[in-house]
Amino acid sequence: SLPSARYPSGQERAEFYQELETRLAVLPGVQSAGVSYALPWNGYDENTGFEIEGWEPPEDLLMSVRYHFVGPDFLEAVGIPLLEGRSLRTSDDRSPDSPFVVVINDVMARRFWREQPEAGNPVRSQIHFGGELRTIVGVVGDVKDGPSDAEARPAVFAPIVQIPRSNAAVALQTYGDPMQLVGPLREAVATLDPALPLADIRPLSDIAGAQTASARFTMVLVGLFAAVALALAVVGLYGLLSYLVGQRKQEIAVRMAMGAAGERVLRLVVTEGVALAAVGLVLGLAASLALARLLTTILFGVEPFDPLTLLGVAAVVLVVAGVSCLIPAMRAAKVEPASAMR
Repeated sequence: SLPSARYPSGQERAEFYQELETRLAVLPGVQSAGVSYALPWNGYDENTGFEIEGWEPPEDLLMSVRYHFVGPDFLEAVGIPLLEGRSLRTSDDRSPDSPFVVVINDVMARRFWREQPEAGNPVRSQIHFGGELRTIVGVVGDVKDGPSDAEARPAVFAPIVQIPRSNAAVALQTYGDPMQLVGPLREAVATLDPALPLADIRPLSDIAGAQTASARFTMVLVGLFAAVALALAVVGLYGLLSYLVGQRKQEIAVRMAMGAAGERVLRLVVTEGVALAAVGLVLGLAASLALARLLTTILFGVEPFDPLTLLGVAAVVLVVAGVSCLIPAMRAAKVEPASAMR
């Protein structure tokens, strides 16, 4: 955070950011370094309206975008690919002959240009943004606001030196362990301003972990409850079918006394038991399909009607049902028929 007492003007802040990027980029172990108003996945949530020069949008099209102020190497530092046109350059500064430019993400290009053919080509189009008429010079890849968001939102990236704010974040892409560069990073900043503190130095993976911590905790609880529910269902199913087969002990003895083969008796008992479990399984699957939409808000990367999950649970239930019938049936078949009938 640049104190306003030492950096009162936008020009001074812009010069500091440019010099900082230059110094960080040459540190040993640094692949690329960039300054930005905010890092991905840190709770950033700022939007603004905009207009496309020479085009009147439909009334139902919301002309609103995320906006970011970044240095020329920031997009490379966080791994956002260039898809079309060019990225931001060091020459996109505050000099009088430097044009006002932006790059946009692919979602914005698709929503406001490719799906609106009359708007033209996004690259080289001009938009009214930030109080200026700016030219779009490139299209970059999408980045979600949070790791678990369903999709990315339209976003604009403008040069931070053209709209220099008093606080910024730095992103470094390194060849090795990024935390090994904490010392050199502090020294590089201290050479520019010894009184300037650094805060919250951490890998991007930690930021992602913090953003997903609540969702992961919820899913761990749901997973534990599901495991307990499945275990109770398995134990209950085994106990019930074992009891029912045990009640047929005399019937099994009579069948074997009349000459029925043991394998045939076992097959009959297991088939009837599994059929009974299958009826309950069908009813349970129907109920789960009806209630699955309630889980939609806490699912990511999987549909509420995931066939693999449903088939897996069904297979477990049928296997347990078969074992529940087979074990007591085998035990009953080993008893002497006369003893069982007495």
